[in-house]
Amino acid sequence: MSKVGAKFSEVRELLMKDEEFKVEYDKLEPRYDVISQIIDARIVSSAIRRPVK
Repeated sequence: MSKVGAKFSEVRELLMKDEEFKVEYDKLEPRYDVISQIIDARIVSSAIRRPVK
């Protein structure tokens, strides 16, 4: 069975060659860093509250 479409990494690499796209993409990095930290904190918090079996 053949795969349809392209890999995300390939598409991202192609798009990052466009300077305007790259500038806008890089502007979003701090926002996604914060989101990632919130998710990590919630995972840790959930693990702490879960009883050990």
